[in-house]
Formats: sequence, C-alpha cells, structure tokens
Amino acid sequence: MRPSTASAREDLQNFLDARLAALTGPLVMDAGCGGAMRVKLPPGAVLNGIDISPQSAARNTILADILIGDVQTYPLPRAAFDIVICWELLEHVPDPLAALSNLIAATKPGGTIVLAFPNRASLKGLVTRLSPHGLHVWLLRHFWGQKNAGHPGFAPFPTYMPRALAPDRLEKFIRQQNVETVFSRLYEGNRIATLRRKTPVLHFLYQAFLAALNAAALNRRDFGLSDVLLVLRPPARQQPQAVPEAA
Repeated sequence: MRPSTASAREDLQNFLDARLAALTGPLVMDAGCGGAMRVKLPPGAVLNGIDISPQSAARNTILADILIGDVQTYPLPRAAFDIVICWELLEHVPDPLAALSNLIAATKPGGTIVLAFPNRASLKGLVTRLSPHGLHVWLLRHFWGQKNAGHPGFAPFPTYMPRALAPDRLEKFIRQQNVETVFSRLYEGNRIATLRRKTPVLHFLYQAFLAALNAAALNRRDFGLSDVLLVLRPPARQQPQAVPEAA
C-alpha cells in the first residue's frame, strides 16, 4: 500500500512541529507564493513570498512582503530566512537547480527548506512530461472542475520537469551543496485517489499500465509513487578555528 497524500503530509507536519518547536516569529520565504500554505508554521511567523506572476502573488493575502521575480535568478537576500517553503514550483522552472541553489543561499545556516514536487521517475512524471500544456489546461478545467484553469495567475503553469529533477541527480546536487536531507517521503498524489472516485474505469486502466511498468522494471522501483516531500538543512555556520598561541 502506497503512502497517501494525507499520511505523507501528516508525517511532514509532525516532523516540522518537532524540528521548529523552539522557533518564535521566524522569517519565512514562500517561493511560488500564489498557492495556499500547505504546512502549519510556528507562532508569529513573518511570511514573505516570491512569484513570477503578479496575478498569482496577489491572491495571497497573508504575506508581509511580496517579491515579483524569477526564483532562478532573483537576488534574494543571503542567509536571511529561517524557513523556506518551495511547494510545487521546481517542476515549473527550466533550471530547478538554479532555483534551489538560490533558495539554499537565502536560508540561514542550520535553517529549514521544505520542498514538494512531482517524482520525475514516476508514471505521473512521465505522462506530465510527454503531454502538451494545452491538455493540462483542458483536463484541469473540464475534468477536475477548476474553472479558472489556464487564466493568468492560475494553474496549470507550464511544466518543464527537466532531467535535473531526476531523483539521483537531485540527490547528488543536494550533497554537492553540503546540504543535509533530514526528511524524505515518496507517496501517491491525491490526483490518483480522485481519479478512483471520479472515473473508476480510467483508474483501472491506469493501475493496469502501472502494474505492467513495475513488472517490466522487475519491481525494483514503484512508478506509482508520484510525488516527493523533502526537508533540507543547510550547514550551520562553521566556527572559526582558534589561532595557536606562539610558543
């Protein structure tokens, strides 16, 4: 049984509650801030946001400050934020590693970075990469019932999901940045559960193809684990070494 969206997010929240328990009034950066905040933050959190779409950013009414710009290149303040949230953004930029590098640099030493993004190495990731953006808009509007889909500031946004987001490449990049992964969870996204309720026949076909794909891979990996949650910890600032006294 694959972990569900609800169970994965509950595990994430429990982890964050324990990790951030001592923080009061932390400075938070929400990268791609047009959506709702998906995690509960410590008391008194000061929420800032960055989004490339002014229309999307304007929908978030709880931000203390909004930056309009590209997270891949915007000169964010260095080592400024206790917590950085990057929820379902990395798949929508051509260079996710540039975006992540920028966010890591903007996080205080020993701070907390929360990432959520699709698993490129899943069936969902494959279908998303190979299907045109126009189909994403049509499905979200007519199948999933989101009437504003495709309008300025509303999902779906163009999806790139380049090879840099492949699990092995992303893991290597994180290590190269001397950043620690302190929480990791693969799970089945809620779109699949919704598909089961809305259209059982399509869900059956999806599961049949998924079973064939897993069997072809000798069940060494599960292509049904469609989404990823990560929590990263940048290294704490190193203390300067003491200078030996002269003899």
